[in-house]
Amino acid sequence: MKALTLSALLLLLFAFIIALVETANLAPALPVVSFVYAILILAFFAGIFGLSMSVIRCVVSRRFYIVFVMFMLLCMAPMISVHHIVPVQYRLLLTNDVTTDSAETPQFYNSLSSRRAISRQLQSFEIFRIQHRVTQHPYLGTTHFSSNCRRILRIIVSSLSYRGWPINFSAISDSSIEASASFFFANSSSDMTIRTIDTPRGGCNVDVRSSSRNDFADWGHNILLIDRFISTLKQMCRRQNVV
Repeated sequence: MKALTLSALLLLLFAFIIALVETANLAPALPVVSFVYAILILAFFAGIFGLSMSVIRCVVSRRFYIVFVMFMLLCMAPMISVHHIVPVQYRLLLTNDVTTDSAETPQFYNSLSSRRAISRQLQSFEIFRIQHRVTQHPYLGTTHFSSNCRRILRIIVSSLSYRGWPINFSAISDSSIEASASFFFANSSSDMTIRTIDTPRGGCNVDVRSSSRNDFADWGHNILLIDRFISTLKQMCRRQNVV
C-alpha cells in the first residue's frame, strides 16, 4: 500500500508539472516532449484496459480489487490533468470559433468543410455536435501597433514560425495569413487566421480568429492559442523595436 501511495503522489506531481509547463508556455521544442506525451497516452490506455479488466473480474468473481482500480485510475490521472487544466471560465464556453472582432470577423480562405479534420463516422453522432458560430471572448480585443501593416505582417510570419505552427501559404494575402495552431500535447489542431488593417495614422490593427477543426466544444483551447500568439507577436515586435 505504501508503494501505491508513493506512485500516486509521483503521478499526480508529474501531471501537475506537465500541465503547469504547458499553461505557462514553457514547453521546450525537444523530441523528449513527444516522447513524454507518448508515455502519457500509453499510460492512459493502460489505465482504461485495467479498469475494464477489473470490471470483468468483479462481475465474474464478485470481488472488487480496490488497489488495482486505484492504480489504474492514477495511470490515467496525468493525461486527464493536462487536458483539463484550462481555467473553468474558458472550459465552459460552448463554442469552437473565437475571434477578436465580432462585428467584422476575419474570414478563412478555406471553407469549414475543407478545414474539418473530423471523421465521417463521428459526424453521424449528432449528440456531439454544437452550433458553429463566432463568439467574441469578453477579455479579447484587437491588438494595435504603431508601425505599418507590411512590417507587422512579416513579424507575424516570424511569430508563427517561432511557435512551430504550419502556415497555409495559399491563403496568404496582403492583409491576412492562415496557420494551424496547437499545444505540444494536443492530438488535434485549430485553424487560425490573422488579419491586419491599416489605421488612418499609419498604424496597424491585428485581429485573430481561431476555429477548432471539428464541431466539438473547444474547451477553451482556442482562446488560449490566440493569447499565446498575441504574446509571441508582441515579444517579436519588442525584439525588433517595433511598437
